[in-house]
Amino acid sequence: MRTALGFALAGVVRAPGRTLVRIVVLAAAVALLGSMLLFIGHSLRTMTGSAIRGVPLDWQGPVSSYGQAQSVAAGVTRQHGILQASATATAPFAAASHSGPAGVTNAGNGAVLGIPPGYQAHIHTFRLLQGSMKPGSIVLDQQMAATLQAHIGDFISLTARPGARPDRFRVSGVALITAADIVFQPLNPLLGPAPAQPPANAAILPIATLASTLARHEPAIPSGSVGASAVPGAQTGIQWQVSAQVDPNGLGSTPAQALTRAGAVVHRVEAALPGQVVFVDNLSDQLGTAAGDALYAETLYIMLAVPGAVIALGLAYLAALGTVDRDRRDLALLRARGAARRDLVAMVSAESVLIGIVAGLIGAAAAFGVVSAIIAGGAPLTFVRGLVTVAACIAVACIGALAARLGAT
Repeated sequence: MRTALGFALAGVVRAPGRTLVRIVVLAAAVALLGSMLLFIGHSLRTMTGSAIRGVPLDWQGPVSSYGQAQSVAAGVTRQHGILQASATATAPFAAASHSGPAGVTNAGNGAVLGIPPGYQAHIHTFRLLQGSMKPGSIVLDQQMAATLQAHIGDFISLTARPGARPDRFRVSGVALITAADIVFQPLNPLLGPAPAQPPANAAILPIATLASTLARHEPAIPSGSVGASAVPGAQTGIQWQVSAQVDPNGLGSTPAQALTRAGAVVHRVEAALPGQVVFVDNLSDQLGTAAGDALYAETLYIMLAVPGAVIALGLAYLAALGTVDRDRRDLALLRARGAARRDLVAMVSAESVLIGIVAGLIGAAAAFGVVSAIIAGGAPLTFVRGLVTVAACIAVACIGALAARLGAT
């Protein structure tokens, strides 16, 4: 083996021009494959991150009462891989009114979201524009505040059902409910996510306040029933639920991997709380769409990168073919001196490995440079990903160098 390595090193040094051409051609092939590998990997990670961030509320589990919502939320929070689980609720109201300097302003039906303290730690379904959430007070959606001409510090009244006594609340803030179609969607785990048309009038209450006011006039919707509707104002009662957010750090780097892991997490949590909750999985629904898009991206990689690499390896073969006569004379001379076929193969392999290592390192460096130039800030790589990329580039270069050398010889 040492003799073969010595002969290979001597052959590489003796013909620097030929060696340089082979290294450059192989490095170009490796750089093409490496840059496409890095680019597709970055694209898949970006696609996965965007899909996960695009879901403001991962899971919604309908339950039958406020107490059950609190109990199940506490149980879900204790499960591994869960960032947050909160007892929440949505409830319809039949009418709203505000008495101000301009007189009495009325609004039609709408819906209220009830949330606990700390809800916005990891769940971002609305954004406060003014004021804050306070116990016993209400935060109006921007559109409802404009309709009622209500400001912070004013009092408004909500009538839960026709004929019911209105409940009076002090306005403590104005918000923009950015995910109203998800927050107020009908919750039927058998049907899955079914984003609803957002209500024209919406507000946010502390869930304890909701439980002691509007909930007294509203029947609770049983879990998995058809009491919730996608039509605004058609919800027949209060929908107690558990809202949960999954830890994205454990979902993987590709949409397909994230989809598989997200499904495993929801099944594990439901199995840990048997008979207590079944979730409407908004996260898996979004990741399923992203996984289909990722499959197209991977197909595009095969269609574009592989033919280019084959052409580059063909050029490596032509580069080796240019010195085929000299190579054959050298091999014939070695045979005449008693070298066995195994020794010749070992020498050619050692030469290919030497050239492949150099070409692979150059190609990997070029791939990192190209991707950094194309992608703002470069592709975020961990040490392991970078090491795997370099190893793959060296392996491809060694295989390409050996194939071209044997084919030409």
